[in-house]
Amino acid sequence: MLERGSIVFISICLMLTLGGQVWASPKGEATALVERNYSEIKRLVEASKDRNELSQQITVALDRLINWDSFSQKTLSTTTWVSLDASKKKLFIDAYRKLIVRRYAKRFKPGADFRVEFRTGVDDDEKKPWVRTTVHSKNGKKSLGVDVDYEFWPGSQGYRVADIVTDGVSRSRSYRPKFKSILKKRGFDALIKAIERNAKRR
Repeated sequence: MLERGSIVFISICLMLTLGGQVWASPKGEATALVERNYSEIKRLVEASKDRNELSQQITVALDRLINWDSFSQKTLSTTTWVSLDASKKKLFIDAYRKLIVRRYAKRFKPGADFRVEFRTGVDDDEKKPWVRTTVHSKNGKKSLGVDVDYEFWPGSQGYRVADIVTDGVSRSRSYRPKFKSILKKRGFDALIKAIERNAKRR
């Protein structure tokens, strides 16, 4: 028969073996994902010499961080999102993903140096944690600091990003009225074309 101390030790070992993320707090899991994402982007930025190549590589990194279904749902609203069939949801995600990645990736130049500061804050809902960061970089002799905050939602793959807020501006909230207006006045196909045109702008 195992003693109490042995049972506690075995339980701890099982927790570690089964993976820290399962047992971590939502905030801890979310923070770890953002830390890994920045580490990956920093490696890509240092190694890359071409902006288009860097953008493609950042797309892969963001795919591991973002739940595009949740991001799209928050942008269009749950009511609008659930009204779309699977084929339309895929078309929207494909176009919207390109737009978000372009806006995100343009802040990182090949070969540039940057550092990330993690800021503290209180979450309104612990089940939808926020990770708040400031990206510090230099433009010539000028130092720049941009606040980039991530809202996480739970899902089948754990916690993933459902919104990105840059200097206080939410991507989902800023696009929502524009998208819904186009959708109402001109229809779904016109919305996709508008997003694709916007994604190609520098």
